[in-house]
Amino acid sequence: MSDPMIKDIKSQPKFLNTILTKYFDNPKYKKRLTEVVNYIENNDTPILFAGMGSSNYAAISAINILSNKGYLCLNPDIDEFIHYQMNSINENFTVIAISQSGKSAETKKLLEKLSDNTTIISITNDEDSPIANMSNFVLPIFAGEEATISTKTYTNSNYLLNIIAHLVDNNDSFDIQKQLDDIEIIDDFISQEKNAVHNLYNHLKSKDKWSFISRGDLLSTTFMGSLICQEGTGIQPTGYSGGAFRHGPLEITGENHGAIVFAHGDHTFNLLMKLTEEMAKNGSKIILLTDESYNNKSDNILLNKVPIVNRLLLPTIYAVIIQLFTRETALNRGRIPGVLNKISKVTEEE
Repeated sequence: MSDPMIKDIKSQPKFLNTILTKYFDNPKYKKRLTEVVNYIENNDTPILFAGMGSSNYAAISAINILSNKGYLCLNPDIDEFIHYQMNSINENFTVIAISQSGKSAETKKLLEKLSDNTTIISITNDEDSPIANMSNFVLPIFAGEEATISTKTYTNSNYLLNIIAHLVDNNDSFDIQKQLDDIEIIDDFISQEKNAVHNLYNHLKSKDKWSFISRGDLLSTTFMGSLICQEGTGIQPTGYSGGAFRHGPLEITGENHGAIVFAHGDHTFNLLMKLTEEMAKNGSKIILLTDESYNNKSDNILLNKVPIVNRLLLPTIYAVIIQLFTRETALNRGRIPGVLNKISKVTEEE
């Protein structure tokens, strides 16, 4: 069976390194990145992030970083925003348009509706795309050609957005060597996890209902993971924040339910552990992905340790797990991993 998805997954460290090479060694793109960072710093305006699918989710961790620095950031569902909420913004907003193809229908329509005086920053894999051509600043993600559902285009988009957010009001603090070292950790982890992911699939395969749950920066990968698992397997897992899952969906827990919990060791870790243990007590099977120490006392919880990396690469190292899990699930269901059967990779119409 053809398996183009594994090539995309394994190539991610190479293209993450390309981000660093282009934006910190190449004068042309280093200048562009500096201009964008300076623009955000010098303009006290709300920032509207505009993207669909995994491009929408890629912004979540960067929004957390910028919000903590006092920047007002919005990340609405653009498909609804363009039809029902356009009058809520004006030229005083900065728009960061995220589209891996640079052709996404709803994001393109948003830009067409904006005032000519609105500043647009585009994050895209195609510098000559329609969305790039409508932008004041264009920052390519350098993800190369992607054969299957979103893998390296998501991780490169997320990484670039995180770098931008980190550099804002913090221009002199960026440890290139730390980034390179952590990308190497991710490269090694892909090989390790590829050989172990069948255990994760076996833990959930008998369950009818799957939930992916996290908090904070890992919501980027949780929602992306739910999306690509739907596209790639024909199963319909749902992504939730920990709090949202408690407000209703907790009722579905039990012997027919499985969950993947993405749990970084930040200040909400204990909240996620409380929820994880409650689901396990109710009879759900849980895969716990974490870089934190955890004393597992339940047979219903399968612990999968994740290496520690810096915050800017945190969504990426968890992303490779859910990418490999999606691939494993597809293979076990007789599907070609990552290949779409009913839709195209690029959505150019509403």
